Amino acid sequence: MIKYAPLPGSASSKEKIGTKFYKDHILPQYLKGEADKLLEMAIWVGKHGRLPVDRLRDDPMLNTKVFGLTFENPLGLAAGCDKQAEAVPAFLRMGFGCVEVGSITPLPQPGSDKPHMAWLKEDQALVSRREYASDGAEAVAARIQALRRGR
Repeated sequence: MIKYAPLPGSASSKEKIGTKFYKDHILPQYLKGEADKLLEMAIWVGKHGRLPVDRLRDDPMLNTKVFGLTFENPLGLAAGCDKQAEAVPAFLRMGFGCVEVGSITPLPQPGSDKPHMAWLKEDQALVSRREYASDGAEAVAARIQALRRGR
């Protein structure tokens, strides 16, 4: 069960983002080909602490050990979502067992032209061509170091 954090400045701590919000606002944007804007919005919302928070601890039976690393659960967020390590703590608070960051390039580069993502209505598929847009290794490493210091 996911409990949602209140929006800062909201009158009620019971405000939720739920299925109706998804159906009314998120899905139509995907179908209109606005997936890039949705991803940018998700990162912004995460950076500003407005994503839902899973306040329940995972059952220990979900603990997963891979290559000597132990995760609270086996559900991970793929690198294509938060390529610049901008919203990692927010995604972890949502309940992901791990958040993969990447693709990181040595130097900053813009990547491919937009739109990076397209909805293929006939195939019911989302195609991603985000390629290697990156803030560069130095900037991303600084964000990861800040995370390790607990910032």
